[in-house]
Amino acid sequence: MDHRNVLEYSYVSIKKIIRSLSRPHIVFLIVSSVTGMSFLLLNPPLWGLDEPAHFARAYQISEGQVRPNISRENYGGDMPENFFAISWYRGADIQDGKYSSGESVLQRQDVTYKHAYDKILNEHFSKSERNFHWTALYSPITYPGPVLGISIARVLNLTIGQTFFIARLFSLLIYVAICFFALWMLRHTRLGWLFMVAALLPTALFQAGAVTSDNILLALSILFFSLYARLLVIKNPNPVQKRVLISLCAIGALMPLIKINYVFLSLSLLALPVVYFKSTHWSIAYKAGVALSSIFPALLWSQLSGATDAPAESQRADHLAVNPSDQIYFVIQYPLDFLVAIIKSLIIYGDDTIYGIFFSISGIGVDVPIILMFFLMAMLFVTALYAKKDLIKMKRQIIYLLLLSLITSVSIYGALYAVFNPVGWWFIDGVQGRYFTPFVLPITMFAALFLPLTLSPISRRTVKISAVSVATGCLLVCVIYDFLAFY
Repeated sequence: MDHRNVLEYSYVSIKKIIRSLSRPHIVFLIVSSVTGMSFLLLNPPLWGLDEPAHFARAYQISEGQVRPNISRENYGGDMPENFFAISWYRGADIQDGKYSSGESVLQRQDVTYKHAYDKILNEHFSKSERNFHWTALYSPITYPGPVLGISIARVLNLTIGQTFFIARLFSLLIYVAICFFALWMLRHTRLGWLFMVAALLPTALFQAGAVTSDNILLALSILFFSLYARLLVIKNPNPVQKRVLISLCAIGALMPLIKINYVFLSLSLLALPVVYFKSTHWSIAYKAGVALSSIFPALLWSQLSGATDAPAESQRADHLAVNPSDQIYFVIQYPLDFLVAIIKSLIIYGDDTIYGIFFSISGIGVDVPIILMFFLMAMLFVTALYAKKDLIKMKRQIIYLLLLSLITSVSIYGALYAVFNPVGWWFIDGVQGRYFTPFVLPITMFAALFLPLTLSPISRRTVKISAVSVATGCLLVCVIYDFLAFY
């Protein structure tokens, strides 16, 4: 091969690499890996949102405690003694940090027990155990990555710190892998950039780098919306279409097992047109299968975990008594009072909830400049407008997705009302914005589809550069703010 051929071959190879880097799934893979690892390493042990309970449940599952203990004395399972020590330091730090959460990140040092953390993290989990409450609600399918990571750590006899790290690492890998596949499925549409921005929201990446149930739920919801769009936008060959339909049904069954509220979102598959099936009979059979697989496994797990008969023990800081069964009865008897409680909650906490959808990046609360939220909102809307031709092909289904997302949101308020608030409480406490992050996609698609706005002729390169710049820039600012606030 002469020099001219070598140069030509090198030029073609470099061009292919640059072209691949302009694809949303490749950009997501790079950005999510770097920023996700940054959050993972910066985040102190167990400082993920509700991470002590989620790590405890993953640890219990890795030990074979698949079905939790649902007794009043031990509503969950057992954990090593020194786990409680590091959990105590984490709680003390977060409680102390709440008083400085409104200060500038330059004046904060949220992690005050670093030496205590380091000492315990270098130990191995103790053999002596005692019960750790409030893990029974979580289904075993919620933690595939962390359970695998903890199991590997146990086989290798790793320290507590190493176990935390590998559990978080596998949690991040699961999120990145699922979202990468979701974006790859949209590679022949214009929707990829919208989904990329949604998958790179700071709340999503922070959660992905911790042991929580939110990361797998968010990843599966993104994959669900992706396959739904793929089915409606692209005319798939019959074998591909069949696999997409089966995958949607499977995801529709998994999401309610993680959080039962998502049964409503899963039922959006009932809105699929008959044209996607061999016949009307196949359509009816598929939709019946969707309904059964979405509802009954979730109800069965709720029964096995004693979800509605949970001990009347409050997790609230003020220790007010709660009783899920009595609260459910109250909502059924006085539905208008429940709706008024939702409205009051939106009035009191609405701003914080919306902000948390985008920037839940600390166990205490780290406030980044609010202008970043408007940048992300604008970028989501612009990328949705860019894909408007694709959205028109799924117009009716987007309406269904939005309505069912709203119903799911109301049910989330209802669930929190039941398990976290005294019976008949005047508003709903405990609502966090991260619970609604998965619904960013249907809301944005609906807004872009029905608002009388279009983009002027715009190149793919402009959308790509804007989307990557905004998503990456916001993530970098969040990483820097976390570092300044924590240390």
